[in-house]
Amino acid sequence: LKIAVFTQNARFFCVVIDVCCPSGEL
Repeated sequence: LKIAVFTQNARFFCVVIDVCCPSGEL
């Protein structure tokens, strides 16, 4: 399960079990 979230830097990130990765993983 990947949840897309916005960081304070306005960058798109996906969160996978406490792991953050670049938006390319979406």
